[in-house]
Amino acid sequence: YTTTAPITQRTDSSRGAKLDSAVSFIQSPARYDPFKGSEYALADPDLLEKSDPISDGVYYGLDNWDRSWVLAVDIDAKDIATARAERELDETDLEIKSADMSRDDALLAESEIRDADPTGYPYSFEDIDRAIEYGFETRDLFTDVFAAEETLVVYSGQGVHVYLLDEDLEYGYDEKSREVLNDLLLERYEIPIDPVVTADRSRLLRVPYSLHAEVCRVVQPIESPAFDPRTEARPQFLETEGELTHD
Repeated sequence: YTTTAPITQRTDSSRGAKLDSAVSFIQSPARYDPFKGSEYALADPDLLEKSDPISDGVYYGLDNWDRSWVLAVDIDAKDIATARAERELDETDLEIKSADMSRDDALLAESEIRDADPTGYPYSFEDIDRAIEYGFETRDLFTDVFAAEETLVVYSGQGVHVYLLDEDLEYGYDEKSREVLNDLLLERYEIPIDPVVTADRSRLLRVPYSLHAEVCRVVQPIESPAFDPRTEARPQFLETEGELTHD
């Protein structure tokens, strides 16, 4: 929505209040919908039938057609786990049990990665930790090789997103430039990025501070590879350890 009211002064406290309101809406859109109860309500009416609805995920579009300087690199723990399984398994031991099973699924099944903590997921906490480390290695490349000044590493729930946000005109990444970056990160520096996300100029990514409901963790910017999502990304509305799905 927009407003035509004049803004005469902005204080740190007012900006903080607005940020808190935005974060609250992202985390629980039905409860904090500014148009709740009106015909302009933003939340799905079906969602409101739940007693205390929590969104499964909140996404936004990168819109790189208008902001071509923005780069977003996705590093997924599942890709790291699959590569690890491939290194550990002999190809002759790989059994694809049905036409519907992909090679990656067969690798994960044979390696017993799904049996490791967190049980049932296509990766282990070891792979999450490695994804976070790769995220900071990528950020260092952006600052050292690209001379980037504004970067951001975001824990995504099942890996990390790494952003290069410098707005200089020289940072105008068309589709071909993004494909070259893919090759640079994958082949020269051996960082297991998702090349589709990096090259896609209209990609949807999870909004920071939103909930990743599948793993019950909060998507958030992080400052160190020592970040531990098992404790530091735990949503506040969970009161007991028994309610966690990703521990």
